[in-house]
Order: sequence, then structure tokens, then C-alpha cells
Amino acid sequence: MSIRLGNVPTIVVSSPEAAKLFLETHDVVFASRPKLQFADYVSYGNKGLVFAPYGSYWRT
Repeated sequence: MSIRLGNVPTIVVSSPEAAKLFLETHDVVFASRPKLQFADYVSYGNKGLVFAPYGSYWRT
């Protein structure tokens, strides 16, 4: 099932098997946080670790 929480699409998983499938198969898709406009201002263009998208910058 999927719903929208504000402007963020959210997937609701109702079984452990489905959760495992989502998190193991699509782990990179779920690794980043949603992009928020205020994060650009607070962290100088998403340069801070808290708002940085998943990638080489975040891992180093």
C-alpha cells in the first residue's frame, strides 16, 4: 500500500518478508533522505552530513 504524507510518497509494508525484500533489493533507493528546500539554507546547499544525499560525500 502507498500513501502520501504531505508531499512525500510513503510505502506501507505489512509483512516482514516484504520489508526484507524492499530493504535488501532496493536499499540504495531508500538510503537518502527526501530533499527539503530549507536544508539548502540550513546546511549551505546540503553540505552538512545530516542533509547530505547518500553517495561518496556521505560515506567519506
